[in-house]
Amino acid sequence: MNPESSLNQSSTAQQIKTTALYSLPTSFYRWQVFGLLISGLVFLWLSRNEQLDWAISNYWYDAASGHFPWQNNYWLDLINHRLLKQIVIVGAVLTLFLGIYRRSARLIVSMLLLGIGPLVVGILKA
Repeated sequence: MNPESSLNQSSTAQQIKTTALYSLPTSFYRWQVFGLLISGLVFLWLSRNEQLDWAISNYWYDAASGHFPWQNNYWLDLINHRLLKQIVIVGAVLTLFLGIYRRSARLIVSMLLLGIGPLVVGILKA
């Protein structure tokens, strides 16, 4: 018998060594919040009289026929609505599994947050 057994130590559990989820300095997060607030205020100011929205919409709108000519285009629907969404979802799921495999909390949280977007849009469209 070994007199120096590990049972006599204060803890036999392995220590889990992971990096902190929010390992960046707090000044980084302050600048991010500040940038989001400023850009939100700029977009709020731009949307007050809707001229920017009308300028962008009228570029693709056909006033003679009264509708958007490419509204029911098969290729735009296939590429933009189906393939691109599926590529983003598959990429997020694969990266989520990679984060689980590497035990990276930041990668797991990022991919879960990325997955919320298509989930919310799908629920709202249903």
